Amino acid sequence: DGKPASFEDPVVLIGAVEHYEPRCRHCHEVRNRPNKF
Repeated sequence: DGKPASFEDPVVLIGAVEHYEPRCRHCHEVRNRPNKF
């Protein structure tokens, strides 16, 4: 769906080479991330 994964989503990735998208730390998004991180 093109949306960033939620913090609570399971870590599952098949075919990582096709799905890798480099992001700078300012552009990286993590939905529902707790504030302590």
